[in-house]
Amino acid sequence: MDWSRTKSIFIIIFLLINLFLTWQLLDKKSANQIAILNESSIQEILNDNNISIHVELPEIKPSGLHLVGKKKEWTQAMVDVVPLPADNLSFPEPTRLVATLDEPYPISDQNMGQQLRSFVNTYVLNGSAYQFGAFDQDNRRLPLYQQYEGFTTYTYEDDQLVLNFNEKQEIIGYEQSILEFEEHGREHDLMSSLRAIEGLYTDQLLRMNQAVTAIEFGYHSLVHQEGAIQVFAPMWQITVVDEQEGEQNTYLINAIGGEIIQ
Repeated sequence: MDWSRTKSIFIIIFLLINLFLTWQLLDKKSANQIAILNESSIQEILNDNNISIHVELPEIKPSGLHLVGKKKEWTQAMVDVVPLPADNLSFPEPTRLVATLDEPYPISDQNMGQQLRSFVNTYVLNGSAYQFGAFDQDNRRLPLYQQYEGFTTYTYEDDQLVLNFNEKQEIIGYEQSILEFEEHGREHDLMSSLRAIEGLYTDQLLRMNQAVTAIEFGYHSLVHQEGAIQVFAPMWQITVVDEQEGEQNTYLINAIGGEIIQ
């Protein structure tokens, strides 16, 4: 074997690999610089149009997937953990628990949030994993939604946990379904919060002299699906306020495709 010739070939291959890796590194660095410049340009456009952002922009992972949520059937082991008498529990469906209280649980206007959190953490299975939604005054119901890796999952017309109130603003019971989540499909790039805001500006849903007052990343199931399985898409929820016109609008922006839902 000609070792001199073999050695020369290995050296050439090594140099070619180094050149390739160096090119990849420079290409990645260039792409990152372009992204930074583009986001800087977005901020300049917002400033030029007197569009203000009143909240800190959340940071998320650069890539992510859809979620599939499947309702769990209640087992005896799960029921045994619920700190309420068995006579107070019923199961209209294998995946849904309905709990009633012997005595209404009072909630005062002072420190309402803390009182509600205390009730949920005490009387609901895995209560600390739920985030509060908006109170339904007409039906005296407060929905709560499970979290996945610190982000809230919002279901469509099928609340995961609901606290029921009487006319005295006292909790009289609750209904609960528990979802098990799995990541589904291939991984996609996720747009940043600033990119989502740019999408609203491009579609003229965010205009001169308006303000972004709330922005949240979460997972949303927007289509009613029969059965125990729901699909959730990663989305940004952004609230835009026009103080001069006295208007407020909230939009959902798909963090994968950029589609805007009003």
